[in-house]
Amino acid sequence: MTGKRVETGNIRFGDDWAGVVIRGDNAFMYVMSLRQLMAGSHDAFVLAQVQGLVDLLSGCIEPTTSEVQLLKPFPDCKVTLVEIEQSPK
Repeated sequence: MTGKRVETGNIRFGDDWAGVVIRGDNAFMYVMSLRQLMAGSHDAFVLAQVQGLVDLLSGCIEPTTSEVQLLKPFPDCKVTLVEIEQSPK
């Protein structure tokens, strides 16, 4: 985690299994690359992006040896819409 946001990568809430967060800008590149691959492209950039996605997903297979962004247990992290609306801006 850098600063105040979770980055694309593997995450873990407390002692739960690792999972994946994919931020929108990264999701865009993965979608474009997967679409091109499915259309038959073998472009090196496309293949590199798809390999990056495979590596990202593989990083949360337990037991993981990947760098994992550690978060508090999920119940300690979640907030309601009312809490968000009432929080100071």
